[in-house]
Amino acid sequence: MLKYLTIALLIPMNLSAASNEETLQYIIADYQAQCEKAQEDFRDINYKEGDPVIAELELSEDKI
Repeated sequence: MLKYLTIALLIPMNLSAASNEETLQYIIADYQAQCEKAQEDFRDINYKEGDPVIAELELSEDKI
């Protein structure tokens, strides 16, 4: 009887592990998609080597 009870208690742990693995894969895939989307924003930059890089930096007064 105890053997069957132990097996019955371990079954949900195996299902939970699969669920955790699926959740982890979903998070990784979502993060990868966000990274690829962010990289697409920079693919159309018209930049030639040697061109000066112009950037605008703004700081609020409380940060200075």
